Amino acid sequence: MHDYGIDGVFLQRFASELQNPALAALRNEVLRGVRTSAARHGRTWAIMYDLSGMRAGTVERAIEEDWKRLVDLGNVRRDPRLQHFRGRPLVALWGVGFNDGRRYSLDECERLVRWLRDDPVYGGNAVLLGVPYAWRTLDRDAASDPALLRVCSLAAIVSPWSVGRIRSPGEAVQSREKIAADLLWSRDHGVDYLPVIYPGFSWHNLMQARGQTAEPNAIPRLGGVFFSAQADTAIAAGARMLYVAMFDELDEGTAIMKTSDHPPAGASPFVSEPGVPPDRYLQLAGDIRAQLQAAIAATPRQP
Repeated sequence: MHDYGIDGVFLQRFASELQNPALAALRNEVLRGVRTSAARHGRTWAIMYDLSGMRAGTVERAIEEDWKRLVDLGNVRRDPRLQHFRGRPLVALWGVGFNDGRRYSLDECERLVRWLRDDPVYGGNAVLLGVPYAWRTLDRDAASDPALLRVCSLAAIVSPWSVGRIRSPGEAVQSREKIAADLLWSRDHGVDYLPVIYPGFSWHNLMQARGQTAEPNAIPRLGGVFFSAQADTAIAAGARMLYVAMFDELDEGTAIMKTSDHPPAGASPFVSEPGVPPDRYLQLAGDIRAQLQAAIAATPRQP
């Protein structure tokens, strides 16, 4: 990340694992490694709690207990490499408001956002919400409940999940109007906006392991054309920060870490991109960062 100018990471921490001592210990070990490396290489980090798989009535307790431990025992808020947003420590909650049968409620999510934001001891944080792509219009992948918009208005940042929703460079270009409308809502409600971009997608290996089928190259990378089209469109629409999904996600085929023209053959097939340098997507991520910096520098200062 240092070599390619990537600022830092959101470290996903699955809330459903935190009640299992062995899994929690594994997550803590990963966190220690991230913090050590961030300090060594001048990168930043923040926790992203993934709510996927949580049962009704469990979200608040699991995350509040874990955050208390990280603050009290891990001293995370004293870490100089912890990401801050507008002067406050940044904490992300991913999986708020999807209509895919999640058992936890928007009311639970709202109380958790308020706790992370307002608690006199453990609050004072800027909360980022990972929300459905159609969060603002309450359709497609989003719950139709207007409470979702209320929860979003409490956050510091909303970040709609675009993976699988935009599937080609053409669709990326067509998303400009949607991004602009999202930005307008966000500004009207005092919330910042973080679009998601990704290089390509496939669930083939993940689904094969589950005894199901999925297309091996469902959303082609096109040598970086797809990735760049999303970034160009978001920046042109007015976005001034971007979330890259993901650094090392192999299960969904979205990783930007180095790839190979000669992937291994075996039970899990990997798609090659002949002629594409191994670090192509790391280079693009650094280039996109430079685009953002130029756009920020050219944006009139707001009162």
